[in-house]
Amino acid sequence: MFKDMDKETLQGYIKSARNRYAGLGLSDAQAVKMLELEDDTEGRQFDFGKGAEIFSLWERQDYELDEARGFLHADQLALYAKRQRAAAEKHEATLSEHDAKQAKEAALNEEYNGWLREQFLPAVLRESIRVPIVFLMEKEKIAYLRAEHQQFLALSRRNALVRHYRYSRGFEPNKLKMSLNYYERQALLPDFESFLSQADEAVRSVGNFLVEKYRNYAEHGAEFFKQKSAESKKQYAGMRMRHIGEQEISGWHTTIVPKTALTEAQGWLMAVMLMDNGGSVGGLRSP
Repeated sequence: MFKDMDKETLQGYIKSARNRYAGLGLSDAQAVKMLELEDDTEGRQFDFGKGAEIFSLWERQDYELDEARGFLHADQLALYAKRQRAAAEKHEATLSEHDAKQAKEAALNEEYNGWLREQFLPAVLRESIRVPIVFLMEKEKIAYLRAEHQQFLALSRRNALVRHYRYSRGFEPNKLKMSLNYYERQALLPDFESFLSQADEAVRSVGNFLVEKYRNYAEHGAEFFKQKSAESKKQYAGMRMRHIGEQEISGWHTTIVPKTALTEAQGWLMAVMLMDNGGSVGGLRSP
């Protein structure tokens, strides 16, 4: 990029680099190297929407420091490293400040998960005796779908942990709590459509087959599922008001409200089908 510039344009870039790195005493050649390094780490030539990865701040600084050793003198390198540390500390302070604002949201999510786990879902399974649905048809396909869902959640959770420690390290503990709570909710009350939309063709085929196979059974429990959906939304809204001061409901808690072709009852039925409840409770029986 810079080697193809005319002299006047290049001198403008060199001046800009020297201003940004004031105190390092960069020569023209060093300034150009620094510009090339910036261009390299920012990755403007890549399409990040097509899989190109992005450095975390710390990764980028490590790489830049390694490269800078090739063209900066020892005293310049020490000043450069000091500048990097100051930038990192500022970034870390920003992360911590932003994370502190998430404390109430994290507490809300943790309490709601506890309510789902300890009260709501056990009650759903106990009361489901009123809905005479037994998962006996296509037991092998149900077992396959559940296994795929569990693997999907395990991999998604692991990837979320990797991303967190890559981009947040230990500076956003509330963000980490919310991420882990999200995947716990997905295990407690699976989002069937979200899972299916990210699955491969074989899994989608089995999932869609089971939706059709159990279509009539889902409608048997439509009123029950409607009541439980309203109950969960009301509980979340009340908790949100207490923790956040507002009842706005958005995002993950709408997991089983249909996004595409599924009815609410089908969404609930498929969520229960994917639950790992250890066998059978009430009328909803695992394969």
